[in-house]
Amino acid sequence: MAIPFPATLARAANAMAQAMPLPIPGPTAAPSAGPAGSGGTGAGADGGWGELPRDRSRERERPCKCPPEKGGEKVQRNHGMNPEPRRYQARITGFEYGIVSDGTGRETSQGWNMEWAWLGTDFDGFQPSQCLLQEAKGNYDQFIGGNGRPLEFFKGFTNMAEQIKKQGTIARSNPSAKLMWYFQTSKTREFMLPPLQRFGVSSVFQP
Repeated sequence: MAIPFPATLARAANAMAQAMPLPIPGPTAAPSAGPAGSGGTGAGADGGWGELPRDRSRERERPCKCPPEKGGEKVQRNHGMNPEPRRYQARITGFEYGIVSDGTGRETSQGWNMEWAWLGTDFDGFQPSQCLLQEAKGNYDQFIGGNGRPLEFFKGFTNMAEQIKKQGTIARSNPSAKLMWYFQTSKTREFMLPPLQRFGVSSVFQP
């Protein structure tokens, strides 16, 4: 049973409500999502640097690791090759090289190139700023016939395919390391594309 409310009290309460209006709540500022282009990593957003737990705070100072730079070294290799591909290799990599001349001053196939050794494998060059391993191939088009196939006496492309497999396997096992093969001539690159693609090795025709 409800308790009756005297009419006089009801009128008094109504008068007080009209004389003392309730305050209207002001707008509440929305949380900031960080500066434009920050991808929502500002204060209050999940994943921002400012919200890292204490045991992860050093991640912001941790440098990017490049395995070939950490475990590799520059070495001198005395490969026998013609002066032209020796110079091409040095031009691509920026590494030092030398060519031996005979008694008449004529350049010979003897000489040396500085290369990069890593995990028991030689690479023609290495660019630490890009964590990029390099391999340069000079004018091998001279060993490809008019039909696009290697000349019968030349077996160098078989060795080249094995080199692609070995280098590509190492690079793919270390995802932060990149590998690029450079070809001075276009026919050689076209002929070697199948093994290059099979082992995930990037390549470019760069005269």
